[in-house]
Amino acid sequence: MVIRMPAQMRATVQRTALPFLVLLSAGVIVLGKADQMLLDSVRTTMTDALSPALDVISRPVAGVSNLVDRVRGVVGLYQDNRRLVDENERLLQWQQAALKLAADNKQLRSLVKAVPEPAISYATARVIANSGGAYVRTVMIDAGSEDGWLAGRP
Repeated sequence: MVIRMPAQMRATVQRTALPFLVLLSAGVIVLGKADQMLLDSVRTTMTDALSPALDVISRPVAGVSNLVDRVRGVVGLYQDNRRLVDENERLLQWQQAALKLAADNKQLRSLVKAVPEPAISYATARVIANSGGAYVRTVMIDAGSEDGWLAGRP
């Protein structure tokens, strides 16, 4: 709904609006400095009077805000899901390529009769004795057959 005003009245309102608002602001500042107690009581009275209305207004606004947040969350989940589907498709393609390369590698190894390298295994143990000399160095470790070591095995 638009209110139509005559051009002369509109020009008068435009010319007087800024000076009126400046004077009103200055008056509020002067009044606030002159009588702080009066301004505090007016502010308290206005706050008490308007708080039920503000509460009624804020509830639908909060509901709409929560709804907007949930919609954003759903949109974010959709985008993440789409990204993960694309990534999954890309990874499946890489997996197929890796399986093909592994099969080719196995076939080539069988053609050249390659001997597989023995698996390297490690075990940790604590050194409990150290006897060393100029030509021989030996250590005794705290490990045994339950740890996978056999006697005399280097």
